[in-house]
Amino acid sequence: IIILNHYRQKYTKKLIRDSKFYNKTSIYDDFTEFLYEKFLLNEKIINKSEYIVTWVPSHFIKKIKRWYNWSQILAKNFSKISWIKYIPNILKKVKNTSQQSDLNRQQRLVNLKWAYIFNNKFKNKINWKNIIILDDVVSTWTTINELSFLLKDNHAKKIIWLIIASD
Repeated sequence: IIILNHYRQKYTKKLIRDSKFYNKTSIYDDFTEFLYEKFLLNEKIINKSEYIVTWVPSHFIKKIKRWYNWSQILAKNFSKISWIKYIPNILKKVKNTSQQSDLNRQQRLVNLKWAYIFNNKFKNKINWKNIIILDDVVSTWTTINELSFLLKDNHAKKIIWLIIASD
């Protein structure tokens, strides 16, 4: 897990909120470049074909409300600058959950239980690959744990999380 900054830092929090809730998605271009630089410092890539970039899916109702998924924007940007293959929809969110930031740790665990599924049509594409997942904020690690379990259960070799900020 590679994390750029702490969420409580004034400007980090403001930039994430602006991009997430005020449609200033261009902010993610800069975040992606910083994540890529940090990724290269931590991961020694020998063969890019051993890696896949994907994102944390949102439920279709939330995507309709916002018109975009910030994690997807990060993943697409990261794929472009890294030249690592981007595969969307490896994971699906099938449960319309409450906003995680509004819940305590125990509620978050229950909220995300069975919220995601693995898309079986990608089973052979992720076998023994290193999966890179990008997201904006991590606090209780519930999403990371849920999605990592699904990917490992479907034979992902390694899961690398690139996160803008931790809470």
